[in-house]
Amino acid sequence: MTEILSARHCERSEAIQNPSAETVWIASSQELLAMMEQEFTAVAQTHAHQN
Repeated sequence: MTEILSARHCERSEAIQNPSAETVWIASSQELLAMMEQEFTAVAQTHAHQN
């Protein structure tokens, strides 16, 4: 059992150190969505204050 956990730990460490293109794409997409959400919130608040 300890060998399995150790192997999984090593695999996870490798994945963190060597992100795949999919992982990088997901992280980039999440950053883009967060920026869009902030922009949308700012525009919505500005619009609400004008009415």
